[in-house]
Order: sequence, then C-alpha cells, then structure tokens
Amino acid sequence: MKATYIASIESFMESIEAILKAEVLSLDIETTGLNPRKDSILLIQLGSEDNNFIFDVAKLPKDRVEYLVEVIKDKLLVGFNLKFDIQFIKEKYGILFKNLYCNMLVEKIITAGLGNKYPSLEDVVNKYFDIELAKDVRESFHESFDGVITKEQINYAAQDVHYLLPLKNLQDEHIELHSLEKVVSLEMRLLPVVSQMELNGVLLNIDEWNKLTRHAKRFARRLKGIIDNTFRKELHRYITSTENSALDVLEFFKVSRERDVEIAWKEATGFEKRAYRKAYAQMLSEMFDLAEIDKIFFAHFNPNSTNQKKKMLNWMGIVTDTIDQKVLKRDFPTNRFVKTMIRYGEEYKKAYTYGDNMLEHIDPVSGRIHANANQLGATTGRFAYSGPNLQNQISDPKYRKCYIARDDKLLITADYSQIELRILGEITGEPRMIKAYLENEDIHANTAAAIYGVPLDQVTKLQRTRGKNTNFAVVYGATARGLAYNFSIEEKQGQEILRRMKLAYPVMTSFMSIACDEIIRRGYSVTPLGRKRFFRISDYTRSLRGTKERMSIQRQGFNHIIQGCAADIMKIAIVNLYYENPFGDSLELLVTVHDEIVIEVDKTIVNDALKFIDNMMVLAGETFLSKIPVEVDKNVKPYWVK
Repeated sequence: MKATYIASIESFMESIEAILKAEVLSLDIETTGLNPRKDSILLIQLGSEDNNFIFDVAKLPKDRVEYLVEVIKDKLLVGFNLKFDIQFIKEKYGILFKNLYCNMLVEKIITAGLGNKYPSLEDVVNKYFDIELAKDVRESFHESFDGVITKEQINYAAQDVHYLLPLKNLQDEHIELHSLEKVVSLEMRLLPVVSQMELNGVLLNIDEWNKLTRHAKRFARRLKGIIDNTFRKELHRYITSTENSALDVLEFFKVSRERDVEIAWKEATGFEKRAYRKAYAQMLSEMFDLAEIDKIFFAHFNPNSTNQKKKMLNWMGIVTDTIDQKVLKRDFPTNRFVKTMIRYGEEYKKAYTYGDNMLEHIDPVSGRIHANANQLGATTGRFAYSGPNLQNQISDPKYRKCYIARDDKLLITADYSQIELRILGEITGEPRMIKAYLENEDIHANTAAAIYGVPLDQVTKLQRTRGKNTNFAVVYGATARGLAYNFSIEEKQGQEILRRMKLAYPVMTSFMSIACDEIIRRGYSVTPLGRKRFFRISDYTRSLRGTKERMSIQRQGFNHIIQGCAADIMKIAIVNLYYENPFGDSLELLVTVHDEIVIEVDKTIVNDALKFIDNMMVLAGETFLSKIPVEVDKNVKPYWVK
C-alpha cells in the first residue's frame, strides 16, 4: 500500500498534478472530534488508483488546502460514511461536495433486509477482501494527539482510503445485478442534502421548553405521590393479612434488593464480614414490624419496574399480564388508579425522557439541535433520527411549538396527505379507492361504510376511526389479532372486519395475494423505483410448518412496497426542493419526519415558497401516481406544527 505524506508546499505541488488528473478519488478525513462546528480537521486523505495522498492540514498553508478542496469539488468522491467528511469540509471551507459515492450507503442498499443496518468499514472490507483492518489507531487523533503525525497514523489514514475504490467496483457489480441503479442514484443525490439539513439544525425555544419540563416534573411528583400512597396502603393490607417477614414481602412483590441499600446497611451497622448480603437477608427474614418493613420495602421498590408494578396491581385486584398502556386502557377503561398510572408514565416521559435531556443536544457553538438523520434508517428506505430522535417527539402540540423559526423567518410544514393509502390504491389499481380519491370522498369513512354495511353518510365517528385504522392495518399487514388488540374487540370480530375489507376491495385483495406469492418466489420485495428488500427464503419457509414465518415475510414484503414507495417519493421531493431552490439561503430544509418536511423561509417569500414547495412535492408524487391525485397539506407558523 503506497502512502504519500504531504506537509510542505513542495510536496503539495508535486502531488496536486496527480490529483488534477484523477476523475475519481477516494476521500476520508481525520479530525480531533466528531463535531464539525468545534472540532478541527487534521488530515485529508485522497486515494487514486495507484497512490494514497495524506494531506497534513495543520502544516499546510490554508490557501493550499482551500485550493485542494476547490480542485476536487466536482470529481466523483468515494468514501465510507461520507456525510461525516463532507460536513466537516463544508463547515471549514464553505464547499459542499455533491458528486458522491458512499460505500456505506451502497452496502445498505444492496443488502437491505439481510445485511447489518450499521455496517462498519472493517466489516465491509473483511466481507469483500477477507482483510482485517486495525482501527485502534483512530483514538490517537482524539485522546492523546500532540500535533505530530506519526508514521503509524499515516499508514492508518492511508488504509482508510486504500480499499474504497476497489470496493466501489465490487459493489457496482451488485448494483447492476439487482438493478438498483436508480435507487443508488437517488440516495447519492440526497446525501449532500441530508448533510446540509443536519448542518442547518433546528432552533429550540429553551425558556418555553423549560417551563413545560418544570410543569411535567411537578405533575409527575404529584401523581407519584398518589401512586406511592396507594401502594403503601396495599402493602400494609398485605402485611397485616399475612404477617410475613420483610424478606417474604419483597419476594412476593418481586422486589429486587438494591445493592446500594445493602451496602449502606453494612456501613451503618459496622458489619465487616464479606458475606454481608447473606447477613442482610437474614436480618430481613427476622423483621416483622410494619413500620420497619414499610421503610425497607420502599427503599428497594422501583416504581419503574414492570414486574414490581404488575405484581402490585395484581394484588390490588387489577389482574393483568402486562402494564402496556394500550392493554390497561382497554381492559380497565374506568379504573381511576390505572388512569393515574398511565398519566404518570406520560408525565415522567415528558419530564425525564425528554425534558432536560433535550437541552443536552443543543450545540454549544450554533445554539441549535443538529440531530443525526440516517437516510437509510429503516429497511424500507425511511429516515431515522437519533441524537435526538426528532421523529419520536411528544404528541402534545405545546412541545412542537418549542421548535421555532429564527427572527424574520417562518417554518413551513409540508405533509403528504394519506400518501401511503394513495400509493396502495395506485399500485393495486383498486377501483373503489381510485374513485374515492378522484371524487374527494373520505377514504376512511368509505372503508367504514363497507365493513359495517351502512350508508356513507351514516358512518359514526367510532366507525370512521376503525375504518381508518383498518386501512392502515392493510398497509402494515396487521392480523385479526392485531385489530382485536387495537380496537379492544374479540379476535373473531377482527377476522370479520378483515373479511369485509377484502370483499369491499376485491382488486386490492387479489393484487396483494399475487404480490405476496411473488415475494416468496423471488426472495425480495421491490418498490416501483426499484428499491429492494431481501429475505432469506428456505424450504422451511415454503412448507406448511413455516406458515407463520412465511406470512411474516409476506407482511413485511408488502409493507415495503408501500412504505418504500412513500420513502422514495419523499426523497425525490427533498432532492427537487434542494436542487431546484430558486430562493437561495432564504429557503432552507431543516428536518423530515415520515411524510412531512419542515422548511425555514424568509417571511418575504412565504407565498412564493408555498407554491414552489407544493409544486416540487406534487411532481415527486406524480413520478409514481397517475390515477390518484397527490395532495400536500401545508402549515405556516413561527414554530413547528403537525
């Protein structure tokens, strides 16, 4: 492996000629950390077919590095997790690379459903070349770097770009074999857009967020007090009725002994032998005083433990196998204590799962939240967010209002209306669904009328809700048992609803049956664009004994057709919005959540921006929808609204 270290103007000039001649280069960087706003680039590595160039950014004049970036900006750049590299380059040198081939994203595309959702360079190089990469040098750039690049670090840096071009060649064979060219092209055009969206970040109204957090904490404490008092009364009732020891009480309620409590007892009593846990258990077995048991019990009791809460509920006569909120709401709809427990869980989540935790994600330099957008976070091609998960926010509108626009700007939230059901009707060619959308009928009421056998204008609110849930159940492949769970009905009723659904939409039902058989025959599911999800199909899968596994694959496979197509449409829309943007920095994409995208615009261009956004999103949808119209709902506020 050849490696040329470049730390002087002379060596820079000698290497730049080879860089200029290359049409394709592999790219990687080494940095002092992971934050492109506050950390620095140490090395820029570029690989050609016959050499690996290691540019020492700290030792080279800034204008030379800027020239290097300018030289390579239009070349095809191949890298692994390129989003990281191009974000640093954009922050430091103001240029966003757009002609990209990310080996990591390609690997996820060609192995979707079968491969690692988060493949590493080490894993992929080992898979294709049977070579073990040593990555232990990586930390030396972060933890103990003294400004001097060692030979070991140079070799490590060269290694990171050495395999990328040969890897691309091998991956290209798989792309061609599985006809994934269009999908790869879309994802590569999307990559710089996602990078810029992350860099843009979102602004949080900290004062309002803190108010909501304080309120949630107060409310959670009050509800916890009610729960603790109730549990205390029930504990006393149990103790007085059984006269058991403290040890028996803990075991009955499945309360684990907290090590910290035991150690505190050991220190308080001066117990010096090593077997203090055994001695502590002996002490508990001899404890029968109500007040003492009460104190011990609540020292060990974990109010967030599933098993402990379930056991306490069962003792109270609320007999349940789970503390899942949906089940508790369904089985005990009028029980006040169950309602209190559910509300406590909701407020606790607001206060502690979100609450102060969200503030930790605010960048110290920009003052904004720069969440990680994984453009292939789901096998269907859907996005997934982390650090924080912006797709899984509190449903209360007050929390969404905390995500705000900057001064003199507004947020436009553009959301595809029922895009999955429109895709379902389009792909299956179901006449009833097509007619409903063409005539602007309520598709959920339409389904409800069919499954309940009532005229469309007599559908009740509850029936429409169940019609809506049944529609989406088809998309997600829900079973009769799933419907029964969601509707709080008997499984037989769920079966009857699905039977009537099939009768109401016979063309869709026929298409789904054929498609599901094809998924098993081919071993993959595919969207109209060509995005594939692969499955491992064996003789067992096809056998009678493999019915459960086969049906699961068919549900996932058909869901991929619909969800994957929706993902493709959204990605085409995002790409169109970015590359066709006539407003420059006056319109910036911030975040996408499922079928919606949040865009920050100058107040002065709002009306024109709305027309542009609607046009780009409708055009994207019409790539695959011709029989059913595409509609986009839009909201304009100083904050994020659903």
